[in-house]
Amino acid sequence: MLFNSLAFCGFLATVYVLYFSLPRFQLTTLLLSGLLFYGWWNPPYLLLFLFTVGLDFIVGAKAAPSAGGNRKAWLVASVIANLTILGTFKYYNFFVQSAAELLGLAGVHWTPPAFTLLLPMGISFYTFQSMSYTIDCYRGTCAPIRRFDRFLLFVSFFPHLVAGPIMRPENLVPQFREGVRFRGDWMVMGAVQIARGYAKKLFIADGLAPYVNRVFAHPEQFDRVQLLVAVYAFAVQIYCDFSGYSDIAIGLGRTLGYTIPVNFLHPYQSLSITEFWRRWHISLSSWLRDYLYVPLGGNRVGPGRTYVNLMLTMLLGGLWHGAAFNFIIWGGIHGGLLAIERWFGVSAIPRADMPLWQVWARRLAVFHLVCIAWVFFRAETFAGAMAIFRGIAGSLGDWRHLSPMVLLWIGLFTLCHEISRRLDWQRLARQPLALGMSLTLLVISLLVMFRRIPSEFIYFQF
Repeated sequence: MLFNSLAFCGFLATVYVLYFSLPRFQLTTLLLSGLLFYGWWNPPYLLLFLFTVGLDFIVGAKAAPSAGGNRKAWLVASVIANLTILGTFKYYNFFVQSAAELLGLAGVHWTPPAFTLLLPMGISFYTFQSMSYTIDCYRGTCAPIRRFDRFLLFVSFFPHLVAGPIMRPENLVPQFREGVRFRGDWMVMGAVQIARGYAKKLFIADGLAPYVNRVFAHPEQFDRVQLLVAVYAFAVQIYCDFSGYSDIAIGLGRTLGYTIPVNFLHPYQSLSITEFWRRWHISLSSWLRDYLYVPLGGNRVGPGRTYVNLMLTMLLGGLWHGAAFNFIIWGGIHGGLLAIERWFGVSAIPRADMPLWQVWARRLAVFHLVCIAWVFFRAETFAGAMAIFRGIAGSLGDWRHLSPMVLLWIGLFTLCHEISRRLDWQRLARQPLALGMSLTLLVISLLVMFRRIPSEFIYFQF
């Protein structure tokens, strides 16, 4: 079920009515809503989801320090089971086809059996969230959740279920309670956040998508200017698409009386790649740091190993996004840039007295490095990415060939992105003008949904 569909609007209206009219059964309402929300897309995969959740619920109790026994064996079993399920559905074809190609180079011809099942929606997100619980229980930083329905609600809470933010138990479980009353201020703040998310997705991201898709599908048909604008357009599209989903999720949580952590914090304002990853997809970058980079040794094992750890973390982070070499290259670029910044001692936090020209120079440099990596993220193949770069280095082209709407959306995003970081959104949400504009945006968004076939959010494929 897509946030930008009429089916979801009907689903949400029903949830609100039941949630606020049955205060003694609010957690049950949320639990059943989450299961319906996930099962709506493909009901049989709900069984796979329940298996993962059930396994990690058991392991969380067995791996806790108070459990005694062979706690590590339980944890290893959980990690292996989770990664096997994730790997089978998401990476099987990639790995066996890669193996077949390598064997072909050695003169051995092998045709691997194809695996044609659909990728379960949001499997990467809920697997990481469930795994973090068992690891935290093993470490003793999280007390095991004693009730299965509470743990199931923690994983299946529908606002963030299929595309994050990736929640930790301590962020969400303590908030579970019955008897949440309807509060106007929560609804207002939530409505403003939801309106921001729909504006980003329905107007900017979906407005840029046709041009980006056309250019990346046939880069040889476009000149330098058109290709360069397409790269910028994708940088805007993926940010508005994914942060738009996160805004909607955070806003939905707020209307229900729950706080979901911020997942994006103006990442294109970053002055270093290190700062970029502290602002972009914060829940994933912190997960990779806490459950991969730090266990590998982090920066406690000497400079050489630190660079290796950074590279490994980002390579695996790239692979998490998709079963393709382009995603691995994308992760490798970021890992290499993070290692270079650490080598030269580039601070993630800029000095307060940094000259304005230097701030903008660094901001533009970081943004363009991120855009270079985005080309590999968006292109279907390595050859497609290189065709983009060759085209940009080719003939100059003509600005008059560009779509005015594409330039409008990029310009509007640039202006809003710069202004929004200076605003206090919680204070702004209390202003009648902001509420009126947000409600107007929501109504317009609803009208757009009536006229348009809903498009998936980019991160649904991960």
